[in-house]
Amino acid sequence: LILESGGQTTRIEPVEKLDTTFLKLTQSIHRREVIIIDYEFSKDSLPILLSRIRRGVLKPNSFVFLIKTTASSTDIEKLAEYGLRNFLFKPVRPLQLIEAIAQGLSHEIAARPVASLEMNKEIEPEKIDLIHDNRILRVLAVDDSKDNQFLVKAYLESLPYRIVFADHGRIAVERFKTARFDIVLMDLQMPEMDGYTATQCIRDWEQLEGLTPTPIIAVSAHDNESGSDRFQKAQFSAYLLKPISPNQLRRAIHNFTRHIPLTNLVTNSTSQPSSSTAIEDLEKQLADLAPQYLKSRTQELQTLRSLLKEFNFETIQTLGHRLKGNAKSYGFEELGLIGNKLEEAARERSAEKIEHLILESETYIHQAHLNL
Repeated sequence: LILESGGQTTRIEPVEKLDTTFLKLTQSIHRREVIIIDYEFSKDSLPILLSRIRRGVLKPNSFVFLIKTTASSTDIEKLAEYGLRNFLFKPVRPLQLIEAIAQGLSHEIAARPVASLEMNKEIEPEKIDLIHDNRILRVLAVDDSKDNQFLVKAYLESLPYRIVFADHGRIAVERFKTARFDIVLMDLQMPEMDGYTATQCIRDWEQLEGLTPTPIIAVSAHDNESGSDRFQKAQFSAYLLKPISPNQLRRAIHNFTRHIPLTNLVTNSTSQPSSSTAIEDLEKQLADLAPQYLKSRTQELQTLRSLLKEFNFETIQTLGHRLKGNAKSYGFEELGLIGNKLEEAARERSAEKIEHLILESETYIHQAHLNL
């Protein structure tokens, strides 16, 4: 079929030694654009193949894998972790093979849009139906707040995404360099290394390695970040303003991963739950998290009082910023408004306002506990 289309082929026999096989692949990749591999043949030698991809000797976009329909989701997930997403299930029709080769040649699979926009403004108002996705995607979520990490996990848990968390930018950069991710959710204000610096480090590393930019969505409770010079320089793909709803997060991920083919599916997944059931499950999960969230805020009140005694306005501002960004998502919108005021008071270095807001928070949290 390839020869008839005017292409050239090099055949590597299964009987050849693995070292010789991969040496040929390494040598041929400079003049051959696409490598078609029977997964069953390569399965035993997959660790060698993956290690070479990790080191950049072979590029993920160059492979088309032929897979049996009986292949497990674990097999597919293992390939997906290394960016190997061009799958064809046997028996393969001629047109399918031609399309797969064309994708490999054009690198369409790895094409990733990089344009700054505020996703919350682009996304239509929250719908009743939750967006569902049956693809296996690897998500790197970077946030120093455990409360925000719990939210991301709850919002995406019903989807077959593989979520890896990082508590700050330095960890995120390290994890990005050692694994493949389809998308990154990047908080901006973090200790050790903030989201701006981490994103710039990732972009520099991608350029050094000759990799196509991965979508990185900035996540912040500040509504004026996306227009800043620092935001533009870091080369974020999009911007999400906290608090974020489940569908806003799901839609943002979907918009920036639509290039990943539908063949990258969970093959043994159960039937998709109804929309009403999915919403009820999510609401129950968030309700279950609410008591622990309020308990953490109660403990935080003492921290705020100690910080106020030390006139540590910078940390108080950070805690107010977090509260502004996640309280509404847990069902405590008024507490989020208090967090906004707390952040402003700390920025003004007004000890009197902060003391008043701590008392206001304490009253609200106590009443919220009683209402649960």
